Amino acid sequence: MCIGFEKFDAAYRALTGHDGACRWQYRLFCELEAGKFPSDIELATGLGKTSIIAIWALALGRAILHPPCRVPRRLAYIVDRRVVVDQASEFAEEVRTRMEKAADDPGDPVHEFAATLRDAGCTPGVLETSTLRGQRAQDTRWRDDPSRPAIVVGTVDMIGSRLLFSGYGRIGPWSRSLEAGLLGQDCLVVLDEAHLCSPFATTLAAIERRQSPLAPFAVVRMGATMAPVTDLLSRTPGLRADAPREPFRLREDEVCEEKVRDRLLAPKWITLIEADAGAGERLAAWAVEKLTQERGAVGMVLNTVAEARRCVESLKAKLAEQGIQPNDVDLVTITGSMRGWDRDAVTRSREYGRFRSDRDRSVISEQPAFLVATSCIEVGADIDCDHLGTEVCAADSLIQRLGRVNRLGLRKEPGSAVTVVGKPDKDTPAGRVFLRLQELAKNGPLCGSAGTLPGCLLAGSQARSLLEARVPPPALTPAVLDDL
Repeated sequence: MCIGFEKFDAAYRALTGHDGACRWQYRLFCELEAGKFPSDIELATGLGKTSIIAIWALALGRAILHPPCRVPRRLAYIVDRRVVVDQASEFAEEVRTRMEKAADDPGDPVHEFAATLRDAGCTPGVLETSTLRGQRAQDTRWRDDPSRPAIVVGTVDMIGSRLLFSGYGRIGPWSRSLEAGLLGQDCLVVLDEAHLCSPFATTLAAIERRQSPLAPFAVVRMGATMAPVTDLLSRTPGLRADAPREPFRLREDEVCEEKVRDRLLAPKWITLIEADAGAGERLAAWAVEKLTQERGAVGMVLNTVAEARRCVESLKAKLAEQGIQPNDVDLVTITGSMRGWDRDAVTRSREYGRFRSDRDRSVISEQPAFLVATSCIEVGADIDCDHLGTEVCAADSLIQRLGRVNRLGLRKEPGSAVTVVGKPDKDTPAGRVFLRLQELAKNGPLCGSAGTLPGCLLAGSQARSLLEARVPPPALTPAVLDDL
């Protein structure tokens, strides 16, 4: 029987440092403990999907006490963005550190869970954590003791190749089999932001279809926009339907919870600017104009690195026209083409800290702050801008970008301003999105809140045409896997 919400809430607070658990997190904990794994976890941006790492650790600590244990002993957390991998790894390390301390403190709310996990392995420790991504040294701690509960965070390439017996890096044939076995048995595979890698989602579905019942194994896809994934799965031959496993979505009583409601209904008022080209210059002008009204944290997201660079140059020029020197502005630039070392330096900087969701909002700086980025910040990045300007893009990307402004719902009315620059075009997903936004704007002020815009934007039979067709089927189908 699942523990009560109060006990779970106390353990969750102590393990994560957050200000309390949501009802949906408690429901997910109870389902995981009972061995019920959803096919998808579809939640709006800003609701804390990464917390599944802590929820899994608590569920495993409970399930081991009541055999047979239906919770997998390992968690493989996969996301197709290195920045997000690093953030998830930091969170996993925090969970491990708090678990280690709680195991020796009988008064800690997590003590019961941590002590159980400590006794589950053959080697010292409570949890093992490892990060698998490029530009990092080979990390093999997670495979040293198969009985030790472990959290493995990595990219699609690094973990996906290991599942298919061909691990990237300096891995010999024996190690490839070992790692494939550990990830393919007694493992909960969580694919975060699955819409970024729909073909890999179909590969995981095919792998799951062939798993033997020797040990619990499940694949759970997560994201705020799951339509591209489910569409590709439905069109991939040979995959069974996910009928026995239901997707995990918010219930009516969970939506009414204050913390969830504030984030879902955070006011984000959208203004459309029609322009054939020069989105970077248009957004730079808008950002400088916004500066005269409020000295907040303003973000701008462009579709290409070249346009982002033009936006930066235009922004500097327009600030100089206002008599503002470069040293008087906190300007952050993030693109996917940056070296890992440079990107890490940016995310650790004081300037970037002004855009973090957990920043101290009681401290008001006189210096304006601007963030210019490409689509690399669309997913997972814990960024909360006061206002946002974006170049028009496909619907799934736009929904993600809107999750980087007023993310926690702390800015009440009049809320945050969002400017979308682009041109209507029936031949591209981005152009069709702009047309759809113009159509919605005819009915009155257009709000981009996470709880309202996705449903309105993707309503109707033409929803698929608004999504980015990243890779069409066939993907890695069961027939191909059989050949392996």
